[in-house]
Amino acid sequence: EAIGTDFAKGYVALLADSTNLRSTVRILRMGKDIGYLREALVPGGSISEERLIAGVGGEGIASVFAGSPLQKAAQLGADAVAGGTLTSFELACDNVLADYLADAKRSSFGEECVIAYLAGQESELTAVRMILTGRLAGVPGDVIRERLRDLYA
Repeated sequence: EAIGTDFAKGYVALLADSTNLRSTVRILRMGKDIGYLREALVPGGSISEERLIAGVGGEGIASVFAGSPLQKAAQLGADAVAGGTLTSFELACDNVLADYLADAKRSSFGEECVIAYLAGQESELTAVRMILTGRLAGVPGDVIRERLRDLYA
């Protein structure tokens, strides 16, 4: 039996689902086959790898994630597969994880605080990298701002 709180298990499942959704969108955009996708998916999400693969071949990724926290991100992912931009899709995936971690604010002690703190630190480092890389590349500040994720605060 797995050890951990419901919060930790939920975070890991959401992280796995987010990773699988991102992988699926990127692989479909590259035009790779289902075998390639099967090798890229990670276990542990609330949506099984088989369900996701069946959805790709059938009703589409947006319907696979319908009713889940990643529903909006999946719709943006479907749009990205059809030729849209990845920016809003990636942002939506990251914001779902940040929203989940925001629930840890209600806890004063325990692993929720540690998990949220570490994920928050990682998000802040990613934001700093995005800002510095954007500035070095000459990207306007408003474009950089719209690509930044919600931070855990």
